[in-house]
Amino acid sequence: AEVVARTNARQDSRRFAKFIFRQIKLMNDVAHAGWRIDDALIGPVGPSYLNVLMPAFVSSIIELRIPVSALRGPMCAIDYSAELQALNIACTTALESHGMPSERLTWRIKSWSFNNFGFTLSRNFAHAIPQHASGSAVIASDLVFRAARHSMLRGVTLGIGHRMFPEVFSTWPDLKNWYMLDRDITCYAEIWSTIRTCQIHSAAAAGSVYTPRACAARLAWFDRHGHSHYQCLVERRCIAGSDQWIEKGDLAILRGTTSKGEAVFYGTVVNVAANPTQFKTQLCNTPNCTSPQCTFAHGDEDVHAPRFRVEVLLSDISRAAKTEQKTLVEAV
Repeated sequence: AEVVARTNARQDSRRFAKFIFRQIKLMNDVAHAGWRIDDALIGPVGPSYLNVLMPAFVSSIIELRIPVSALRGPMCAIDYSAELQALNIACTTALESHGMPSERLTWRIKSWSFNNFGFTLSRNFAHAIPQHASGSAVIASDLVFRAARHSMLRGVTLGIGHRMFPEVFSTWPDLKNWYMLDRDITCYAEIWSTIRTCQIHSAAAAGSVYTPRACAARLAWFDRHGHSHYQCLVERRCIAGSDQWIEKGDLAILRGTTSKGEAVFYGTVVNVAANPTQFKTQLCNTPNCTSPQCTFAHGDEDVHAPRFRVEVLLSDISRAAKTEQKTLVEAV
């Protein structure tokens, strides 16, 4: 019995060491650019977690555990079937890729199956200790499902990284000065301000008021007062059935994709403005108009959908991610 116990302990230590070294290598591989995995498999599925399997190195499989709570929300209802060991998902989503209004799509995630499923593997920069090789140091920031609708497969992308770690919109939850909470009023205010901000962002991420995804054109990065910003042009796409649009103070998620990988940045909208002179949405009725200040288009090729210039302040966590992913950022 003693020999068996020593052997089991030695095997457990060996498996743990292999996990740590594999996790460190994976953290280094995705530090500069995330991976888009299109051939992922579904492992065991339970009422609270689903496991995602990703083929990696020779004779090796990387397994990620994703909480079902990160998928569930006002726009996405999930029901677990114990008999089938599957998750039944009904999601109301705006099919922006098809230019169609919101539809309710349903699909099923079965245990040990291939569900036309993909995801984005990203480094978790929300970790307060960057070099800590824990199980959550690398996460799936996006899940991509393909749901059937009228005999057609529609792509449904669910962002879950900001739901699991809402602090990505602000800063790291640093509690090293917790022992001074009842002694220093400044420390008390800073700690509870950080916690309350994270709670507000968590509630916003779990809500249903998401604008449809839109392409960010003419992306420009700059620094102002020691903070990182970016500015882009976004075509106005309101939520179906409402006039909800981007406003100052909203949370923003930017996904940059190149041939080298994918990066995700989080921040807060600080300015939204329209430029009617540059983005013309109607044809000019004045014959032979040549005025450069004319707010109307001169030809069908000049007509654009309403676009707005959006300025976003990057969070502290995304600023650190931008530094690590500088090569990919410059290519976007």
